[in-house]
Amino acid sequence: MKLLLLQLFSAALVPSAAVYQMVIKDIAIHSPISKRINIMTECECRAKCDMDSSCTAASYDAIADLCFMTDGGPDTVITQPLVGSVAFFKFQYVETPLEVFMAGATKNGSLARLRELCAEKNGIPLIIKTAQVKAAATQLVGGLPANLRYAWLPIRGCKEKISLCHWPDNIKVTDGVFTEQEIKRLLFDSPAASVLGSDGAILLLNEENDVNYSVLCSRNID
Repeated sequence: MKLLLLQLFSAALVPSAAVYQMVIKDIAIHSPISKRINIMTECECRAKCDMDSSCTAASYDAIADLCFMTDGGPDTVITQPLVGSVAFFKFQYVETPLEVFMAGATKNGSLARLRELCAEKNGIPLIIKTAQVKAAATQLVGGLPANLRYAWLPIRGCKEKISLCHWPDNIKVTDGVFTEQEIKRLLFDSPAASVLGSDGAILLLNEENDVNYSVLCSRNID
């Protein structure tokens, strides 16, 4: 009887292949996020979404062991590039290319200010999780005047340890394309903000700065 119950439970966790119309590698659900679950395998993530009638799509981040579920539809779901992630959809999804761009210039590197400036150009503060996005952002910064080759990023949580630095979605910066050696700290007691340099490294500094830096943003290309 115990063996039978175990077999039935295991079978319930196996997702139905027919329920997903599309599976795309190296992208992740960005928004809207309805559930964020700590899960150890892609199969578990698929099964969770399969058994949830409100879940229309999900993505599994193998590095962070996280499952992101959405209840959005074809016109509202937004994805972002993420190497090693896989997304599965219960509808036909057309992947939208990501555009990396700069918005405004400000001495205030707070997350609220970055969101405000990016939103003025229909974007969000840039999250860098792939080599392609990192290269595009570094190239943009390299095109700035020689004394201003830095641009704001939305990295937070670095006050205690560099290893705790994370993006707005709470994914650690060092879980992606940056190493701890590429995150440098200025001589401030409590760096609360960050910029990307033209060398592709991240510099931690205070939110209030004496220099106006541009803001790195992204948006999906229609």
